[in-house]
Amino acid sequence: MKIWTSKGFALPTRKSVASELGYDKDELRAALVAGAPYATVWQNGTNLPIIMNNFNNQFVSAFLGEQPLAEALKKAQDIANKEIEAK
Repeated sequence: MKIWTSKGFALPTRKSVASELGYDKDELRAALVAGAPYATVWQNGTNLPIIMNNFNNQFVSAFLGEQPLAEALKKAQDIANKEIEAK
């Protein structure tokens, strides 16, 4: 991550890398680094990562033949809904 973010085309997602690269002190990037703690996912609100992670996990399981696709989709939906409700 350090290598490709050091070129300036992307911001690192790890605080340690941002700190090591000095982005928190950089005139152009400091505001972006400072805003990271209260930033949210821009697509479909804050639930998108929960939904994507659960469906990706269950889809891989179905793809590997560990469970039928219909069962995997139902399980992904149930788990994602529980995690969203627990927030």
